[in-house]
Amino acid sequence: MNQIILESIKVDSLIGYLPEEKESPQTLFVSLKLDCDFTTIQKTDFLEDTVDYVKLISHVRQFCAHYQGNSLEKMADCLACEIKNNFSIKKVSLTIEKPRYTKELQVEKLAIYVER
Repeated sequence: MNQIILESIKVDSLIGYLPEEKESPQTLFVSLKLDCDFTTIQKTDFLEDTVDYVKLISHVRQFCAHYQGNSLEKMADCLACEIKNNFSIKKVSLTIEKPRYTKELQVEKLAIYVER
């Protein structure tokens, strides 16, 4: 199995149920494990034969900047489907971390994980 791994992509998004969460964007961190076929790129060594990380990261940031919703669960599902639909990826494993309330809740990490 071949994977592209991108950890802790910093994004800003309007996400959450609380009034203060709906008023201003908050920082989230998106991590991805992407199952990909490297057969062609290993032969050609051409960028167009693989997933362009720069385009993918930009796409993730744009999606999150425009997303407005209540739950991380829904956001994670939508983002994973968006990635699969727009890039040559067999499987997406995605984690979204929401650090805003970790201190208040006395947890080290608050995150949602999905696979599509």
